[in-house]
Order: sequence, then C-alpha cells, then structure tokens
Amino acid sequence: MFKQHILPHLLGIMTGIAVFLIVGTVYWDYRKDPTRGLVDDVIGSVFLVRHMSDGGLGTGFLVDDRHIVTNNHVVKDKQRVYVIGIGGNRYTATVVAKDTDADIAILEMPEDFRSSKNKAVKFCDNDEELHIGDTVVAIGHPWGLEWSVSEGIVSQKDRFIPRVKAPMVQTDTKVLQGNSGGPLFLLKGCVAAMNTLVISRSGEKDSFGEYSFSIDGTYIGNRFEELLRDRKITFFQFGILLKEDDDLQIAEIKENGSAAGMNMKVGDRIISINKAPVKDLKTMLKALSKIRKDETFVVEIIRDGKKLDIITQNT
Repeated sequence: MFKQHILPHLLGIMTGIAVFLIVGTVYWDYRKDPTRGLVDDVIGSVFLVRHMSDGGLGTGFLVDDRHIVTNNHVVKDKQRVYVIGIGGNRYTATVVAKDTDADIAILEMPEDFRSSKNKAVKFCDNDEELHIGDTVVAIGHPWGLEWSVSEGIVSQKDRFIPRVKAPMVQTDTKVLQGNSGGPLFLLKGCVAAMNTLVISRSGEKDSFGEYSFSIDGTYIGNRFEELLRDRKITFFQFGILLKEDDDLQIAEIKENGSAAGMNMKVGDRIISINKAPVKDLKTMLKALSKIRKDETFVVEIIRDGKKLDIITQNT
C-alpha cells in the first residue's frame, strides 16, 4: 500500500524540489552575473565623442563632475566636440587640455551638465589591484555601434611601446575603431585603463591575432591635474643610452641631457628610482612614469663598486 500510494507522491515532490533548485540556481546566477552588474553600474559614465564636422567618433568617460577623458587622437585638432550620453542627451564639450605624446585629452563639459547627475568613475590602483589574468570589460562605440560591451583578460601590464609615452595594459579584449578613449573596467568597477590602440601581426587595422593596448588608468589619474593645469605631461628623460645586461649600465650620455646635469657618468649602473628597484628598461620607465612635474626624486646608482644617491627634479 505504501509503495503504491505514498512513494509516487514522494518521488514527485523530490523531483519538483530538484527542478526548483536547478532553475532557481540558474536564475540566481544570471541575476548575479558580475559583468552584467558592472555594466549596469558604470555605463552612465561612458560617453560617445563625435566631431561636429567630419563625423569622426570615439569614446570618453567621466572622471569628475565636469571633465571627460579620452584619447588625443580621438579629438585630433578639434577645439569643440559633441558628447552624447547613454540617455541620448547631447552636449558641446571644449577640449581644454591634450598631450600628443601620452595620447590623452581632457574635455570640459558645459555648466548645465552638472545637473545631469552622471556618476564619475574611479581609477584602480593598478600596482595593487590589477593582475595578469584578471577579467576586464571595455565599453565603447566600435565602428559606430554605440555602447558596445566586450570582455577579455589582462595579458600583461606596464608595457611601453614607442608611439605612446605612457605605461600600457595589454589585453585580448576586442577593441575596434570607435573604442578609442573608452574605459577598460575591472569587475570591481574601477577603471584599469583607457583603450587606445590595437596591434596585430599584419598591422594595426587588421584584427587577426591582435592585442589591445590601453593607457594605464593609475597613470591617467596621477597625471590628470598636471595635464589640466599645464596643458601637457612632463615625462622625465635622462638623455642616456643604456646597456642591458644583469642591470642597467649607462653606455652614453647625451650632451645637454638631464643626466649630464646630474653628474652621471658612463659606466654608472642605475639600481633604483625613488626606492623602486630598477633591473631593466621596463622597470625604469615604470618608475619614471610615477614622477610628476617639479617632483624631487632620488636615483640610486653604483659607481666604482659604491652606492651613490643622486637627487634631481622633474622640470
């Protein structure tokens, strides 16, 4: 009797509970998807940047109540551009500062923009928060496809490439023309970098085997006030040629370069900058990228087997 009447009901109840748990878990995971949650939180900080005349476009993002950051190559020689938000509101922004070497530009929004209650982004502390393998999300307008989202991972950080005088984050995120100037987010919601260019085996415009390179967000955050104030970023340069072996040895000092005025000599080995160990060109450039204009800093060298501290200033 038990098997005939009770057991089928119990089996039915257990099956129902199992289905509920499976469906409920899938639904709960969907609702808690980290990428979706991130996009919902930050997409209001991302803007389309469009030229008034020739139709050129890119992306920018809000860094305070009135300023948007984008690439210099997005604004080019324009003094004013249109800036359009996710809700369709269009503003005329003024290009108030740009640095061609670092490929960074700052747009100032009009007074009425402040009442729009747009949320400014926060920059990550990439030394502590950004790691190789981290998931990153790009938001922008590739080929004019507005507010497109793509996802990838961090392939490497602190890259330096010849055409941009700033540290770069390398990712495999899909980034195309129109993404330039847009933010690259960590899932926690801070901006790790600004999407800038793509390099592939067969040229920057080819998408085969490509990597995306984005200007380090910590660098942008640290240099924002300097760029806004001085209309340029001062990146310290020694004016030397180096020989890389087990460390960095000065092979040549350029006449009238900074190193000549610092009493540095051929054969000196650079071992630290502001107490940050320097072991190769990459770590040296990374340390120098943190030196703001007019900042005094210490270069530690080895000369004739003895350690020496040389104090200088980024002018």
